[in-house]
Amino acid sequence: MVELEIIESQAEIDAFKEWAATQHATSLIKSGEFTIFKDAVEYARSRVGEYFNSKLAPQQKIYQISLMRTGQRVGVIWLSMQPPSARVCSIFIEETFRRKGFAKEAMRLVEDYCALAGVDFISLNVFDYNTPAMKLYRNLGYENKSGSTCGRKPKSIKCEMTKNLVSKVVR
Repeated sequence: MVELEIIESQAEIDAFKEWAATQHATSLIKSGEFTIFKDAVEYARSRVGEYFNSKLAPQQKIYQISLMRTGQRVGVIWLSMQPPSARVCSIFIEETFRRKGFAKEAMRLVEDYCALAGVDFISLNVFDYNTPAMKLYRNLGYENKSGSTCGRKPKSIKCEMTKNLVSKVVR
């Protein structure tokens, strides 16, 4: 079992922003959108910075995903919520903890939290080359909003997936 804890330390938030930019740059290289890593990192840093400095900044939270019994950190999730919608900007599970159901548990906790806060739908982006993530989101009930090309090769495609949360809570 996992729990979510808001990361509030500015040092940890800054470290997360740099990590998120590097991860996004890596995804941009894998997808074929960029061929030079330095350019991809520069672009990703500007996008992450824009997002954190936008009018949505107060609604953005970064959560540590931890094991309930030990408190050991297994990953992080970045959530932007402005009811009636929310967006999972990023989720990351440490390599040694992958394929153990922790991402699924964390996503369910986020969905429950969002539903109780009045969110009607939640969205996220995932590159189609990230097969484990695509499978996870589909198993959780997320649907491809991007159209029928998602998941087809030869070019990797960023897929927007959404899930209706209205049925999760009775209002």
